[in-house]
Amino acid sequence: MLDLQALAVTHGSPLLLFSSETFRLRYQELQSALPQVKHHYALKALPYEECIRVIQRCDGHLDVASIGEMNLVKATAPEMLARCIYTHPIKTKRDIESALEMGVNVLVADNRYEIEKLLPYKNRVKLLLRVAFPNPEARCDLSAKFGATMDEIKNLIRLSLTNGIHLQGISFHVGSQMTDPQSHIRAIQATRIIYNWCEEQYELKLPVLNIGGGFPARLDASIPTITDFCQPIRECLDELFPGTELWSEPGRCLAADSMAAISQVIGKTVKNKRFWYYLNDGVYNTFSGKIYDHAEYVHEPLSKQNRGELFMSVLAGPTCDSIDVLKENMLLPEMEIGDLFLTKQVGAYGWASRTDFNQLEQTKIVNVDFDLLSLQERKLPSKVPSNYAYLRSPFTQTCA
Repeated sequence: MLDLQALAVTHGSPLLLFSSETFRLRYQELQSALPQVKHHYALKALPYEECIRVIQRCDGHLDVASIGEMNLVKATAPEMLARCIYTHPIKTKRDIESALEMGVNVLVADNRYEIEKLLPYKNRVKLLLRVAFPNPEARCDLSAKFGATMDEIKNLIRLSLTNGIHLQGISFHVGSQMTDPQSHIRAIQATRIIYNWCEEQYELKLPVLNIGGGFPARLDASIPTITDFCQPIRECLDELFPGTELWSEPGRCLAADSMAAISQVIGKTVKNKRFWYYLNDGVYNTFSGKIYDHAEYVHEPLSKQNRGELFMSVLAGPTCDSIDVLKENMLLPEMEIGDLFLTKQVGAYGWASRTDFNQLEQTKIVNVDFDLLSLQERKLPSKVPSNYAYLRSPFTQTCA
């Protein structure tokens, strides 16, 4: 078992723990669940060098969305550039040229203006056209911003073929953190119609289908395992796309479990009859996913799960901004300055979207070979119990 207290003493806090072993296990679980698919890890979820190395060791592929991400791949494992696809639908001339110079030639577009940008490079580009499947149930409905409609996609196919661009296939993304595979299945079924139309109109059999991301991180027991989630998708692909090369873009389902955070209480007060604890990490740093990704993190006090009475409390971050609040109405034993909190499953999009606000020191990352989900279990209640009356006011206790 990892000695979390010792790690905090050795490396200081706030501290991030990254487990390449956990990341590898999640990738291999997805491979087992969808063995006929080439999985391109979406580097945007956790753009960390060790993630790239793990994907390389697993003989995997990468989904990059910017030249900066390609430069990270180039600096970490340059041979992996040949296994990258550039999936951001909107690109500048410089973006296109830089990608091609680095050997990344599979690009995505979703409108005629982007296709026109690619015309000077048509002999070098392999194009994926992105179709939209709006999904308000998704944590992030990416089709609200990107993707052509089913009617528009036919015109884009026609434009691409007329201008001699090599059309690799169709891609879609049904949205982030899906818990029901039916959205994927409906999108696969609709995409089959497009492929049939290409064969009928142009006698063209598109070689690739990219089913995007959206595979869920198992944040609680209500979310299906990746095996159960993918089983109907696997059956649908086998039925509708035999012989087609299949790709995907998993992100959070690989990254979320692979990183945990240790933060420290640096301040304490009582406001409105609640304890307020100020941590040295917040929504402008590791926990930025609370703002940008609709994330609800579980913060566990280290070594105090069963100690003393519980009080309604608030966890806040270290910046001077009032929005930097992590959790309100949280039941906690009385904490002291210097006490530590553990927060698991912070790997997806939190560290990636951190900022330099207030110019606070960036959180250090330590690599640990350990399944981070097996760290201490949360023992505090997550909801106010029915016998709430037994919770004494910290105001009368502390300030009387």
